[in-house]
Amino acid sequence: MIHILFESKIIILIKKCQAKVTLFHLRRSFPRLQTHAINSRFYTSFCSKFQFFFNLTTILPLMIFFQYAGIHPKITGPLMPRKRLTQAERRTQIIEVAMTLFATKGFTGTTTRAIARAADVSEAIIFRHFATKEDLYNAIITYTVEKRSEQWDQDTIPPPDPRNIEHLLRDFAQTFVNRNRRDPTFIRLMMYSALEDHKFREKFFAIYSNPHMRSIHQAIQTGVDQGLFHTVDPVASRRSFFYSLLQYCISRFVARNETDMPERDDSMIENLVTIFVRGLRIDNHKI
Repeated sequence: MIHILFESKIIILIKKCQAKVTLFHLRRSFPRLQTHAINSRFYTSFCSKFQFFFNLTTILPLMIFFQYAGIHPKITGPLMPRKRLTQAERRTQIIEVAMTLFATKGFTGTTTRAIARAADVSEAIIFRHFATKEDLYNAIITYTVEKRSEQWDQDTIPPPDPRNIEHLLRDFAQTFVNRNRRDPTFIRLMMYSALEDHKFREKFFAIYSNPHMRSIHQAIQTGVDQGLFHTVDPVASRRSFFYSLLQYCISRFVARNETDMPERDDSMIENLVTIFVRGLRIDNHKI
């Protein structure tokens, strides 16, 4: 009878522990033992105290002991080891995790220990991929700029016709604002780099060379050459338009985190485009 009861208890525990088991506390035998998860780190700590090695033949009896000692197991994940990432996958994972932290706390406020904790790796793993924190930050900025540049390169750009300047400006403004509304990480990183006077901050200005900006530049230059626009500097003009949009995104999506009213964005864009086009256009030419 005891044998049958013992086997039944084993079956119940196996079903309960099909996944990784989290131990909240030992109410009776080990009142000071804090919450632990059954993983390699916990086993190493536990074995160092009781001087025996855990394997598949010792886990089950230990679980039975814990069950009778007042432990309440909780299913948190599979007991099988996680998929081992390739070197390239691990590097990308570290970059993406660190990118979020740097965009939240800046370079100075983010530690490699915090990055390691968030990525669920050791600091040694981070320094295996990046020799210094500076190298990691450089990789993050490069990764972010390249990712944003790829998005710009995939856009369909209207032809740089000066008579179509209003459409060119509106198309770029809507794309720029929408992307930063959905993901303000880029401008957050750019702001922290500028505020902390980081040596890699100039990399963010690579976005000036995106196809939208080149098309706007060409349209303004052509309009000036053909006498359709006032004599203005195309570079200064496109930057003025860009800076207006950038300041708007910083104010709305970073300082205030107002991402839930796109109609307000549309109104601002229409107003900005109207002012800009009227400033370019010569009165006796209808565009």
